[in-house]
Amino acid sequence: MRPLSPPRRPRKRVADSRSLLFLLCTTASTHGPLPQSRFLTSLGLQPRLAGLLRGAATDERRKEIESAAKRLVDQGGMGSQYKVMAVTPKGAKDVFPFDLVE
Repeated sequence: MRPLSPPRRPRKRVADSRSLLFLLCTTASTHGPLPQSRFLTSLGLQPRLAGLLRGAATDERRKEIESAAKRLVDQGGMGSQYKVMAVTPKGAKDVFPFDLVE
């Protein structure tokens, strides 16, 4: 291939995309979506935050960590705007933390 030649287009057909979509729909289950705030708190955000705050070297660093954690779960922002979804093999049960609300 010459360095200045135009880039090649991938050879992808619509039929390939439909086949993949069909395969996913027949062999997978979806869970969610959950708001990011519920997902992170279910996974233990508070205990992890406490550990990070204990290990922070300065008050300024502690404030930065607290602010970042609050931003992730804030209901007026990222905590409600972003969603989390899981894709598992069809029939999967008890997919944590999605099994807490489904």
